[in-house]
Amino acid sequence: TEIRKAEEKQVLHSYIVDNASDAIVAGDLQMNIMFWNKAAENMFGYTSEETLGKLYTEVLKTDLSDEERTRQENELISTGRYIAELDFYTKNDQKITTLSSCACILDKSGQTIGYLVIAKDISERKKTEEALQLLNKELEAFTYSVSHDLRAPLRSIDGYSRILLEDYYDKVDDDGKKTINVIANNAVRMGKLIDDLLAFSRTGRQDISKSTIHMNDLVKLALADFENGIDFRLAKITVRDLPNAKADFNMLKQVWINLISNALKYSSNKETPTIEIGSCSDRNHEIYYIKDNGVGYNEKYAHKLFEVFQRLHRLEQFEGTGIGLALVKKIIDKHNGKVWSESKVDEGATFYFSIPKHS
Repeated sequence: TEIRKAEEKQVLHSYIVDNASDAIVAGDLQMNIMFWNKAAENMFGYTSEETLGKLYTEVLKTDLSDEERTRQENELISTGRYIAELDFYTKNDQKITTLSSCACILDKSGQTIGYLVIAKDISERKKTEEALQLLNKELEAFTYSVSHDLRAPLRSIDGYSRILLEDYYDKVDDDGKKTINVIANNAVRMGKLIDDLLAFSRTGRQDISKSTIHMNDLVKLALADFENGIDFRLAKITVRDLPNAKADFNMLKQVWINLISNALKYSSNKETPTIEIGSCSDRNHEIYYIKDNGVGYNEKYAHKLFEVFQRLHRLEQFEGTGIGLALVKKIIDKHNGKVWSESKVDEGATFYFSIPKHS
């Protein structure tokens, strides 16, 4: 009975391995191939008979340097596992990209008796990712170019409208003065929109430089930008003790500036604007929040908050370009964190962002 059970178990294991969608290759201590499943045949083009007894490196050909190959083997020996995206060449010299996991095969006493490789073909996914990256770069370059080229005519509009107001003030009636002021104010608003677009585009292209951030000090620096504003002087702002984070200093400062500006703006209609900055954490992330007692928003529209040009309040109520929160999301995304919010109409809003603890 026990022999029969063992045989059935062996048959089941063989069936699972042979019918797995990932290539499974096993070898001895000298890296001679001892097992080659059907998925490996389909992926690399070699039959099992063509590979058994041959060295891994004879069949699984790559562009890895001897130095990189040695580093991988040392990591595999020292840790028992190695996971990486690796490029291989098939039998007909087609290059494929795989997500490969290499592990030591151990006997009952824990001694290494061979090596196992499980590879998933991710070539199509990589092509899609590369195409998307190229598209994003082109879009960011286009946004930057358009925004930059708009500056010159905008300066002319702003400059000539001010000349009209200063040099021809007495020759223009009240309706004319009002119209010229509208032109000048809209030129200023468009200038702010262009600045925000350029900042958004720049952030997409910019590499992050991480260091240990003393978050309370960074928040103080961000708050200093608002000290001369009336909304800031009227507000009651409480900053809790905040944990440090591993992040890009300048990018994270921009996150706090945008979130503080948002909180001050949308609570400005309160007799005493109240803002609280604090934190919490989970197993893998430090989570920071900023809470206000402002107008809030309807949560069914929350998905629009972090998109470019999306606004949940009319421009006449609160000024803004609709880019600030989108910039916050882009920065936090670059740090592999998340950003979200909670709110109720007329009951304020709380904005959260997370930063990985180990990054």
